[in-house]
Formats: sequence, structure tokens, C-alpha cells
Amino acid sequence: MNLNVLKKSRKTPKPGDIFVFQVEPDMFRFGRVIRTDARCGPIQGCILIYLYSTMSDDKHSIPDLNRDELLIPPILTATKPWTEGVFETVVNRQLETSDVLPIHCFEHGKGRGEYYDADNNELAGPIEPVGRYALGNHRAIDQEISKALGFPIHET
Repeated sequence: MNLNVLKKSRKTPKPGDIFVFQVEPDMFRFGRVIRTDARCGPIQGCILIYLYSTMSDDKHSIPDLNRDELLIPPILTATKPWTEGVFETVVNRQLETSDVLPIHCFEHGKGRGEYYDADNNELAGPIEPVGRYALGNHRAIDQEISKALGFPIHET
């Protein structure tokens, strides 16, 4: 994996949590927990996160996290990235309306033309940014980040 292990945690992520992840030495990138009650098909209680393109050399010096500056589209996940230590929560800040995209859109299967929101409602078509309608573990997230940054992909 290209993601570095930072600090393992069993603490349950909460909406508004800001966390760091690291792929480049001595630089931190940031993510945010948007929801912990999202759905992906029959799976309830999914964690909806944003990963931002902004960086800092200090994980406690958090830059502005703008919903329009995502590194990759929103992701549905579980607690594995935190328990494996590739995401480390640094602070919780209340989410404002301006922090959250109006609609989260996920494509179900490549080329099927089916799109769903974070509540498992089918959408008429794609609404950018379009994520994958799947529950991404830490390895799948690593692959998406690696693709976005042009790093080699390590197969799971």
C-alpha cells in the first residue's frame, strides 16, 4: 500500500471528524467524516467520507477543507481505515451546510448506468462528483488515492 500507517484507533468515527492520511513523506492530507448513517445497498451505517487535495506538513495545522477541492469523489467505507491506522482523527468540527455536497452520487457497477445517493435512492443520472457504489476498505481507498496522485497501484 502507498498509505502509511499512522495510529490505529478503535474509536468510532463521528460526523465532523477531521482526519489525516499520508502518502507523501512528511506531508499530511486531510479527510472528513460527513455521515455515519449512509447506505450502500442493504448495508446500513456506512461512513461517508471526503478526501481533500489540500496538504500540510503539520497534521494539526488544518487548511480550509473545501467540498469543491476533493482528491477523489466521496467514498462509502466502514471503520477499517481507522482500525488499521491509515486514517488518524485529529479533531471534530461541526459540519456546516457549506461543507457538504448537496447530493452524493455513486455509480453502481461500471457502465450499468445506475446511480444511487447515500440513502440508497436511485438517481435519474450522474451528478458530479460520482463515486463508486461500493463499501471501500482501506486497500480500495489506497488504490483510488494512488490513481489520483499517479502513484503505482498495489493490488490487494
